[in-house]
Amino acid sequence: MSEQTKNKDYERVRSEFNSLRIEDQAVFLIEAAVSTVARGIESVGRAVADELDTLFHEPPAEEEDEAPDAEEAPKKKRATRKSSKSAEETKAEDEASTDEAA
Repeated sequence: MSEQTKNKDYERVRSEFNSLRIEDQAVFLIEAAVSTVARGIESVGRAVADELDTLFHEPPAEEEDEAPDAEEAPKKKRATRKSSKSAEETKAEDEASTDEAA
């Protein structure tokens, strides 16, 4: 999307927002704020879950006495969980939902 198109879209949405009654503007802003906070909490939750997954699935450190052939043993891959959405996908959805709400 070009910068000029973004500016036109922004101006259109801003104009439509300004044409709402003050009560409707307040409701819209509260809904947008709550939605933004919820997305932030979800993002933090995914990051914490990923870190916990990494922490609890990390192979234990081997001591030299217990594993004399540790260097010859094949290395296991650590299981990781991919987040369901990338930051770019989440941002694109946020912009789309903001446009739809206006």
